[in-house]
Amino acid sequence: MPIRRARMSDLLDMQATNIINLGENYAMKYYLYHAFSWSQLMHLYEDYNGKMNGYVMAKMEEEGETGDIPEHGHITSVATNRPARKLGIATTLMRQTEKQVKQVFNGRYIALHVRNTNDPAIRLYQDTLGYRVHAIDQKYYADDEDAYEMKYVFGGDPYGAKVMRISRNYNHDGILEWPEKNPDGKLKFDSYLMTQIREERLQAEKEKKAKEAPNEEEKPAPARRGGNKRRGR
Repeated sequence: MPIRRARMSDLLDMQATNIINLGENYAMKYYLYHAFSWSQLMHLYEDYNGKMNGYVMAKMEEEGETGDIPEHGHITSVATNRPARKLGIATTLMRQTEKQVKQVFNGRYIALHVRNTNDPAIRLYQDTLGYRVHAIDQKYYADDEDAYEMKYVFGGDPYGAKVMRISRNYNHDGILEWPEKNPDGKLKFDSYLMTQIREERLQAEKEKKAKEAPNEEEKPAPARRGGNKRRGR
């Protein structure tokens, strides 16, 4: 499938694809910001005539001064043109982004927001790609619709919920099915992951100090100098 990294000359086409297919649109300076900062996380799909039919744009979120959120990727926007849907294009674009977040930036997971009524997108993220809901952001969108914050965790996700049916209003009771480790959805995965990260850093620091420490093993005593003494007459 002709997936490639986006170039500066592609940004206008990406913006046009976004405007045609999505309700959340961005000024050109936002595309430029992504291109200069995270060019490895911008990819597009071209058909064999060179026409763009889909793109993905993502960024990295740093750990921050408080140290309560691990470094991770965030999908800013992903879209495919209507004639090119149901061909696996969005799946391939998302998988490429996940690979770059993990291998290039050493991110721990990748996150995104999706409208709570967007059934096709939720099924793609959840059922095909393995994302799970970690929070409900109320009135996230300009029209006051709620968003599900979904995450794809590298190595498994014991805390995220599955969307069992689509919510058509602001009452999400019974919509989400939380796992056994987090039955009420109150445990925050970021806190759990940061604890793991701190333990890994402490272990790495201990191993580094152990390698740098001098060898304390007993060394052999130095040989005596001067040879044998003269005998007196």
